[in-house]
Amino acid sequence: ERVLEEGQPTAALFQILAGELRVELSLKGQPAAVVVGHRTAGDMFGETSLLKAGKATASIVTDSDEAIVMILEASYLDKLFEQHPHLPGRFFAFLASYQARRLKQVTEMVASAAVEVQGLGGDKVKIADVFANPAYMGIFRKFMFKAAEENPEEQHQYAMSLALFEFWMDVQDDQPRARA
Repeated sequence: ERVLEEGQPTAALFQILAGELRVELSLKGQPAAVVVGHRTAGDMFGETSLLKAGKATASIVTDSDEAIVMILEASYLDKLFEQHPHLPGRFFAFLASYQARRLKQVTEMVASAAVEVQGLGGDKVKIADVFANPAYMGIFRKFMFKAAEENPEEQHQYAMSLALFEFWMDVQDDQPRARA
């Protein structure tokens, strides 16, 4: 069961009280999704869309028979922060450290080359579909930087690849996007 759908407008912070959930990024034009993380009791999600008051950046799907999730709506947090002016600084510092830990986990997962695909059914994934997703591109970029750090003797080749990659990303950012 989907708890949150990628692209769905949301402005809330979710905390898992019980159960297991997985985090999926969809592949453009494919029924498949790449699993980019797993969450269990105590973990949170939705902080990016909460901070940006935007859309969910990933789908969250139950991985266990049952899951209990607490939702803190942005409107509730706004009222809480008005009543307790000392809370916002502490709250956002906590969110920043939480996101830093999660970024480290994702970087380690990508560096290990462990990729889980859901719903693919043996179909092949086109590289263009992967490159069309900005989240994948960010992960790829972080992987390249980490690989360059870990292989100093090959740093020049990574530097050239990263320069070309950055140029390609800039060109893509300037391209008009097709509307679905």
